[in-house]
Amino acid sequence: MDRFRRRSDIDTERPMFRKSTRDAEYNDLEYFGTEVRNNRDITDDEKTKYRQTFQIDFPNRSLQNLLNYNCLDQGPDGACMVACLFNLINLNNKNAHHGLDKRKRIKSWAKLKSARYWSSFYKKYVVKPQSVDFGEMLDIAQNDKLVKNLLNDPSFQYVPISSQGVRETLVNKELIAGEKKGSSVIAGVRKFFEKLIDDGIMVGVSWNGHARVLIGYNDKEVLFADSWGNNYQQETFMPNLKISDFFKAGFSTVDKRSFYSNVKDCIFFVPPQSSETSGVDRVEELLKF
Repeated sequence: MDRFRRRSDIDTERPMFRKSTRDAEYNDLEYFGTEVRNNRDITDDEKTKYRQTFQIDFPNRSLQNLLNYNCLDQGPDGACMVACLFNLINLNNKNAHHGLDKRKRIKSWAKLKSARYWSSFYKKYVVKPQSVDFGEMLDIAQNDKLVKNLLNDPSFQYVPISSQGVRETLVNKELIAGEKKGSSVIAGVRKFFEKLIDDGIMVGVSWNGHARVLIGYNDKEVLFADSWGNNYQQETFMPNLKISDFFKAGFSTVDKRSFYSNVKDCIFFVPPQSSETSGVDRVEELLKF
């Protein structure tokens, strides 16, 4: 992964850009003292209604048709990074990176999203080394066939967002480029992700102990393609903050301030129309607002 910067690089780069609770957009929300409620299986009709509502509530989306989303269900396992990676690959029609089957055909999504297929990757590259973000997982797994294919794909990008040390309070300086002196650091993070969404790019994100695919935003919330099943709903309520993380019908929503102030790193595929330049150059182009 020599062509990618790491989160640890943010700890040493200059100038430093630090999150501040004085930022109007800052809301350092973490899952402490949470309460899970309203969790239950839902019917196909309920699933359709929820997804139709998301399409109305989130006009700014990189995934246009929410009705056909078929997520990898991680179940009770903490396999969110692997689930997010696999869902992102599938949504971008990149399943050939998994390699071909014995008949030299692209493996079916039904096979790829089965626990029997992805669990070995999860145990080997997340559980055993205790990877905490995409950067660590990709570093450790860089000799794996799937990850090799990803890293050899010029459209695949990894971008660190916050530092590893200093309590993860420093932000990638490239995200702040072009911002006026004294402006909100979190605003730079928000503009980065919302520009990706506006450009039709789906983004795998690691934040606040969970990884999922960012696909939309509105004035107050962000929308994720998630990995807890197509026919399930759950609310993670933070009573002290009076904020909830809702999961419904394969998707989840949360207060955008919580997401932008806590995201660790991200992965995504640059669409073909942006592939004239390579590697970091494409990321730098995307960072221009």
